[in-house]
Amino acid sequence: MPIPTHSSSCSTRAFPLKCKYCGEEVFYFFCSCGSKVFFDDLGPPWPLHSCLTTETTSIIEQLIDVYGTVNDQILNDLKAHAREKDLEFDSKQLATIEHFLKHGKNAPFRIQVTPGNDSATVVGEITNIDRKINFFKRFDMPKSDIATKLLGILGKEEFNEMHLLVQDHYSNEYREYKVIIASKLSDQLKLAQKIKIASRIVVHEVVGKSKIWMIDEIEILN
Repeated sequence: MPIPTHSSSCSTRAFPLKCKYCGEEVFYFFCSCGSKVFFDDLGPPWPLHSCLTTETTSIIEQLIDVYGTVNDQILNDLKAHAREKDLEFDSKQLATIEHFLKHGKNAPFRIQVTPGNDSATVVGEITNIDRKINFFKRFDMPKSDIATKLLGILGKEEFNEMHLLVQDHYSNEYREYKVIIASKLSDQLKLAQKIKIASRIVVHEVVGKSKIWMIDEIEILN
């Protein structure tokens, strides 16, 4: 990876996130010149975030950079190295390695993220926008006063649905979020494919149906 060249016009941003491996609160810090890094805390001495699982993942990435892929022999050597450090592979890491074995280094490993109970802060690129979603049809509900009440704001206002692709900076993995946003706000911001955004998304639950991601805060990055 080339080293970023910083200039006087370099601008920085930081967002609080949870480490997907250890669950600790971290800060995703990046700048307009291309630097991206995770910190445990913001400000001097700027402690870099690391955990046992990210160390193992880092080893995987280094081997892939050297060999171009991960074969069985390399995987066995890696497991032996991990055992020496009292590290263990979890199912997610093994799935990622299997993906590399089948598809090679540069093939993206994409995971669809379904809403749970917590909100999330994500930084990613819009890959598609479906406009003016009909939630009555989606949830197989007749257009009636009762259905409108059950849908709440989804039955009263127009919403677009964005497909947001978020790269995992620990691995060659992408997470895809399907997120709804008010059509008026989407049009006002002129959101379109290939636009990068930072956003806080929250879980919106439709009574008796399912949960969906909804935009709570949004900032355009390019």
